[in-house]
Amino acid sequence: NKVLLIRQIINENEQAGGDSTQVLRLFDRMLDTPKPSADIAELRAAYMDLKKMPADSINTALRRVLEIAPDNAGARLHLIQSVWPTEDYDAVIALCRPALEYNPDEMAFYYYLGVAHYQKDEDDEALDAFRRGVSQINSESNHAIVSDFYSIMGDILHKKGRDQEAFAAYDSCLQWNPDNVPCLNNYAYYLSVRGENLQKAEQMSYRTIKAQPDSGTYLDTYAWI
Repeated sequence: NKVLLIRQIINENEQAGGDSTQVLRLFDRMLDTPKPSADIAELRAAYMDLKKMPADSINTALRRVLEIAPDNAGARLHLIQSVWPTEDYDAVIALCRPALEYNPDEMAFYYYLGVAHYQKDEDDEALDAFRRGVSQINSESNHAIVSDFYSIMGDILHKKGRDQEAFAAYDSCLQWNPDNVPCLNNYAYYLSVRGENLQKAEQMSYRTIKAQPDSGTYLDTYAWI
């Protein structure tokens, strides 16, 4: 009932000119209770986003949602995506870790956790996050995310000198997304450096320059092969 009521008030407020200060004061009163509603807190964050308020203010509102309902996957993912462009990978990691306990079947949290560690050159932690994410794969998993999991796992394993495991990861990546261009390029290049399966390497590399004909990196790989 509270949610329906405040939605009605927001609509009336918008029709009257959209004075957000009045609406936010009402939200604050509703949340200033011993047992605040997570739904109201989430609606407050959504309203602030709709009104294009500063990112810091929206992030504070999202953190308030998580204080009330730490298992709210949508609010947590929204906050992670907001923090990500700042390259504060420690903050991303801190947000992702509890998510694996509250929402262990949400692939996106493993992805952001793994990539954040990877950006910090923490390869072992990144590999662990991706492997834990892979263990959650099912028939409804997002193909693009799963493909990227395996692609980055392949890059890390190659960096560790475990080429056969890396190539197996690349094969899995391409099963989920045959057009994963970074994977196709890296796989082709690493095969060519070893002088193995050059025909396969050439075919994969050719697909990358068909997809991005102006990429100097992909053209270089093809020329090398």
